[in-house]
Amino acid sequence: MTNVPTGDRIIPLSFDNKSTVEKERERIVIYPKVNDIVMIEGDDNYSNVYFAVSFQKSLQVIGDSNHLRVSKTLKYFEERLNRYGCFFRCSRGSIVNLYHVSLLKYRTLYLHILDREVYLSADSVTTFKTAMDKI
Repeated sequence: MTNVPTGDRIIPLSFDNKSTVEKERERIVIYPKVNDIVMIEGDDNYSNVYFAVSFQKSLQVIGDSNHLRVSKTLKYFEERLNRYGCFFRCSRGSIVNLYHVSLLKYRTLYLHILDREVYLSADSVTTFKTAMDKI
């Protein structure tokens, strides 16, 4: 494997897209770079994957949203993204890309690209600070 910077590595993600018009499922594979993924939110057995603006244009082929809802759990993403070293499980409900965190205030992270706050569980504050020091 060549020495590609972590942020430029490609993460293939495949999922089924159900067409609302034809009520058919089609298999779609997207190829975002690590830095294109901003955060992943869990929603039962589904996850909402939020992307940077630069990648959202690619998603317009699929729909009008800045995120994808996929039938994968956060545990699936946590295991798959662990090797990149820049994704952090903040709580039971979210994983963030540390490259997109711009501020930590008490137990609240601010993601500047999404203009959004994400809360850290009480147990993960120290681990978060250590992870930020490593990237």
